[in-house]
Amino acid sequence: MHSLEQLNAFIAVFEKGSYSAAGRTLNKDRTTVRELIKSYEDILGFTLFTIQGRKAIPTDYGNGIYPQVKLVLRQNHQLDLYTKELFEHNLHELTFCFDSDFPSDFIRQIESKALEAYPEVRINWVQKHREQALDALESGDLDLVFLPTKYNLLPKQTILYKNIGYINYHFYVGSQSPLSSHEEITLEDTQLEIQYIAEHTVKTDGLIKPFSSHCRVVGSNELLLSLLELRGWAVLPDHIASKWEAEGRIIKKPSPLLVDDVKIPASVFFSASSQYNPIIAQILDWCSDIAEHYF
Repeated sequence: MHSLEQLNAFIAVFEKGSYSAAGRTLNKDRTTVRELIKSYEDILGFTLFTIQGRKAIPTDYGNGIYPQVKLVLRQNHQLDLYTKELFEHNLHELTFCFDSDFPSDFIRQIESKALEAYPEVRINWVQKHREQALDALESGDLDLVFLPTKYNLLPKQTILYKNIGYINYHFYVGSQSPLSSHEEITLEDTQLEIQYIAEHTVKTDGLIKPFSSHCRVVGSNELLLSLLELRGWAVLPDHIASKWEAEGRIIKKPSPLLVDDVKIPASVFFSASSQYNPIIAQILDWCSDIAEHYF
């Protein structure tokens, strides 16, 4: 029966092209790597490599088994992640992070389902800026992160994510703002009038950026809306602006700054190991189910 050490030696020699290079990769002597390959060949009953100078050239047999050996090692790695998650992770407390532009109704449904299915598990909901959140997820300090995402840009952290829908953004002005009487907001208006932009939006480095010559950064959406009612303009998620718009306190306006409504993907981020946590896996499934009806 082969060993994982033999399989790792085979893959290293196959991919590096020599026993010496494989030894450096595995932190083993060249002789040790050769012995591992020879013992594996004895088990199989055929030769895996031919030696040409310093090169180890895979035989037809070696080329044939390479994909399967690679698959076995990948599955073994996944098993390691799964068992590590079961051993190390505290299944009685989870910490999720969300961006304040992420729909709160969506989060509320996740919370309700979790309370019903796992009443013994305490879930904490915290807010952090994008890079802080993703770094904390990578380090294991967070379990899931809910964020609007950048188009076509992968996070620099070694984490996974799934897109679950889109957040709609529109151009809004305050009901008491001088801009409220304009049928359409011109580019000159947007440059000369006060622009309010949420602090988390600035630090996300997404599609919505400071544009006006007089831009004011605000720490929360609630305060931003309160200030916007009196003057200026902002690009806001519809789900945040809808209540204030319905009350007549802010007004949605067309503007050449936006050809149409802006749709930004909403995603849930998770670590490679946490997906093997049965509770996390269930919540990821709920995200997909809820998104079908919400986004």
